[in-house]
Amino acid sequence: GEVLGIAPISEQNKILLFAQGSSPDITNAGSYIFRTFPNDLYSSETVATHALSKGLKTAALLTENTDYAVAMDKAFTEHYQAAGGKILDSEKYKSDTTDYRQIVTKIKALNPDMIFINAQTGGNAARIAKQARELGIKSQFYAVFFSGDEFVKSGAAVNGTYVIDVPILRSENPKATTFLKAYSDMFGKEPTYPFFAGGLYDQVHLLVQAIKTAGSDTDKIKEYLTNLTSYDGVIGAFHFDASGDVVGVPLRVTQIVDNKLVTITN
Repeated sequence: GEVLGIAPISEQNKILLFAQGSSPDITNAGSYIFRTFPNDLYSSETVATHALSKGLKTAALLTENTDYAVAMDKAFTEHYQAAGGKILDSEKYKSDTTDYRQIVTKIKALNPDMIFINAQTGGNAARIAKQARELGIKSQFYAVFFSGDEFVKSGAAVNGTYVIDVPILRSENPKATTFLKAYSDMFGKEPTYPFFAGGLYDQVHLLVQAIKTAGSDTDKIKEYLTNLTSYDGVIGAFHFDASGDVVGVPLRVTQIVDNKLVTITN
């Protein structure tokens, strides 16, 4: 939502905008936007493909009424249905909701094979999972990007949930290990979401590299970033496509086991 809000101003004034937003709408929001976080078309397709590979042919969604979650709902629905899945229901809720029992009860009656907990925050997702299990729902849970403690360590209800997530920062990547050590030395712990922090760090250093190479003219920097073939950063080797979307960031399928994330596949 924040990225889409500022995009028209950025475009009108020809100001480069480095972003972490994931909405598919960002792709066409402006020609000066470059993001290091993958497009939700990719993550929603990964959820749909994995669920169907597990034989989960019916789905329900609990979607927070925000720009991010609504866009994810739309993308997942399109991928899932196109691949043969059936959407039984998609329930929207306000961000300040704390009692989900009414909409969860409605979904329970439909008995979907899977439930996509499509929240804006891990805290809301955890509350949905807890109330759903308390009401006796047995459906397989899916979530996206909720690798933080507020979801993963929230209690027994989230165990078994498949979480589609960005890559971990690899120990064999010297830039990643140096970054994490420096961060830990400064703050006493690693960042809650290392990929977000690493992506921001890469954006700053990539901008410096672009200025040193192409000068400070915005359009020349934009051209440099568009034509970049690869940048070896904290989050790995990546570049941007013609729309400024990141290329080279693979997603991974994880599952919560005993309130810890276990990687199933990359």
